[in-house]
Amino acid sequence: MAYFYFKNNYLQKACNTESDKNKLAAQKEANGWIEKDVSEDQFQAAELCTTFFTLNENSDVVEEANTTITPDNDAMERERQQMVKAINDYLENTEDSDWEAYKESLLDFVIPADLTYPYQGNLVKLLRENGISDAPSLLRLP
Repeated sequence: MAYFYFKNNYLQKACNTESDKNKLAAQKEANGWIEKDVSEDQFQAAELCTTFFTLNENSDVVEEANTTITPDNDAMERERQQMVKAINDYLENTEDSDWEAYKESLLDFVIPADLTYPYQGNLVKLLRENGISDAPSLLRLP
């Protein structure tokens, strides 16, 4: 079982463990997020950005294929810097060894020189393809 959190019909956060769900509980309440149970496959599609998820007028989860590509190395590097910044912002007020370790992995990761662009996927997909098998997307960041 996994969970998506929506605000104004747009996906804000996602998690796939009860522990992570509990970490998001206060934000869910404070932000008025709508929680939806989803499959592990849907969760993975959101993490890898292969599918966009929204809510329709009946509050049903709607899936739309994402054909967005990463056009070049600069775009991949910008994505990394955005992820590091978001994690740093989170860590300013929270001690979380898992996210600290992930941030260090992001900083240490060398984008492969032979990566062919345009790349069909996001940085999380690239990390998982290159040995960081548990790389989370920022959707999981509490």
